[in-house]
Formats: sequence, C-alpha cells, structure tokens
Amino acid sequence: MHPGAPWAGVVRLECAADIPAAAAIELANLSQALLPRYASIEYKDTRAPQNLVPVAGLERELRRHLGNPVLLGRALRVASAS
Repeated sequence: MHPGAPWAGVVRLECAADIPAAAAIELANLSQALLPRYASIEYKDTRAPQNLVPVAGLERELRRHLGNPVLLGRALRVASAS
C-alpha cells in the first residue's frame, strides 16, 4: 500500500466479543503504542511498513520448511486435480 492510498495506516485488530468495552479500548490503545515498533523498513521489505517484522520472519521460516517452490507448486497442482 502506498502512503497516499485511502487505507494507508489503517490496521484491523480483533479481540473477543465478550470483553467489556473499556478493556477493548485499552487493548486498542496498547496496540497503537506497540505496533509501530514492529514496522519493517523499506530497504529490508518491499511491503514496509505494513508487513511487521515478526510476520516477515515467520514467512521466511515457513518458506524454508516448505522446500523448493517449483516442486511444492507442482505437488499442489497434482493434489488439487485429484
């Protein structure tokens, strides 16, 4: 998302529906204070700052465990055709 995009800077956060409104507001305020610390840097991630550093790390780790992307793609196509 580009800085001038209409939804730039908007984050969707969820909490349990049965918590009191005051607790939900407290969580929202806490999230507002903490999330910017985890924003990625543009030269490290083309999706910065939207893609958070822990998320990027998880994606890298999952890709490493999935193996060769060409073989994985072929296996997924074969499995979906069955």
